[in-house]
Amino acid sequence: MLEQCKNIVNFILGTLLGVLALLMFSQVISRYIFNYSITWSEEFPRLLLVWIVFFGLVTVPFKEHLTIDLFSTKKVINVFSYLIIISVACVCIYYGFILCIKIKYQVFPVTNIPRFVQYLALPVSYSLFLLLFLKYIFDKK
Repeated sequence: MLEQCKNIVNFILGTLLGVLALLMFSQVISRYIFNYSITWSEEFPRLLLVWIVFFGLVTVPFKEHLTIDLFSTKKVINVFSYLIIISVACVCIYYGFILCIKIKYQVFPVTNIPRFVQYLALPVSYSLFLLLFLKYIFDKK
């Protein structure tokens, strides 16, 4: 299940990155060749980039995060680091939803996309990260 979820996230990331590259390429072509600027080409790529960055968090294998080898062999240190990771993820989820609620009526000026869609990337990606991290911890035992 862990690999299937990561494959789905990788597919979504690849699609978003392709759309971002295509949009930016078309913006450059339209601006410098046709002397016309796509009006929404500044807001939408920013939205895509935020989602790409936060979903990228999920795709990094947990074993490949930076660790200090001196401390990584001790069980107590591992448990402590797991608790810190879980705590940070919970804080990001909670305050990400709080932020989305506070700005739910704001919209981007050109596209009229609600601004909370941009900030929703934080709690959604950290929720997915937390679920996969907990599965990793319990499968490890």
